[in-house]
Amino acid sequence: GRMVIVGARTSVGKSAFALSSLLNTAAAGHGVLYVSLEMTAEELTLRAISDILHADGGEPIPYFRLHKGQINKDDFERVSAAREFLKSLPLRIEEQAGLSVQQIVARARRARTHFAKQGKALDVVCVDHLHIVSGTDRYGSSKVAEVGETSRNLKALAKDLNVGVIALCQLNRSSDHDGGRRPMLADLKYSGDIEQDADSVILIYREAAHIEQRLKEKISEEDEANLQARLRECRNEMELLIEKQRMGPRGSVKLYCDMGSNAIRSLEKRYGQGVLA
Repeated sequence: GRMVIVGARTSVGKSAFALSSLLNTAAAGHGVLYVSLEMTAEELTLRAISDILHADGGEPIPYFRLHKGQINKDDFERVSAAREFLKSLPLRIEEQAGLSVQQIVARARRARTHFAKQGKALDVVCVDHLHIVSGTDRYGSSKVAEVGETSRNLKALAKDLNVGVIALCQLNRSSDHDGGRRPMLADLKYSGDIEQDADSVILIYREAAHIEQRLKEKISEEDEANLQARLRECRNEMELLIEKQRMGPRGSVKLYCDMGSNAIRSLEKRYGQGVLA
């Protein structure tokens, strides 16, 4: 019955965090519907398989290698095993673009029926992402009002179907232009209604993403060397900033991440201890 907002700037890792987390949710036996309004089911599947491979004790295989078919015979056997494991999970991916909230509700009801036939419940609906859910025409060109309606309807979906709704959300560019600072609630794009409707708001900060952006700019050799050194230190770090939580404290959580493998782990698990462990 609750809605959780997960916000981040482009390419920081909100989809990676959501998919990796929900693989663990599904592996624990909870039914998951992942509504992807940007990426295709094939793209998400390759990311998921790469994440699973990161946990099987073998060499990680980035999802771009899977996409290009750059695997040997031993890799193929591991990929086949990961694929079968993924197929066994109560995880459904909806890849149709341009869905409205009403259409998402219909897909969720269909997924609930599908899981019920397997003796499982639909527990989580993830929408990736909130700002590209198709709105109604009633608000004309007012994107703020349109996003507000979407937010309210997703909250209603959580209560009506008694599921957890995770809605991924873009952030404004302000944090990019302010020294790569940690994001805050005010950075939520069209934030008013989203902040009000959400039961929890988690913002993702990944210093490495900001450094990689800085390295594309024209900077001195000394600054470049310093940034490269810092990048080596923080490349596998992700921080979750819990900015709102109705039923608990605010704070931050540091995680391990391997973005090339779509693998997000708690710090004590890291490599080799994910959804297969």
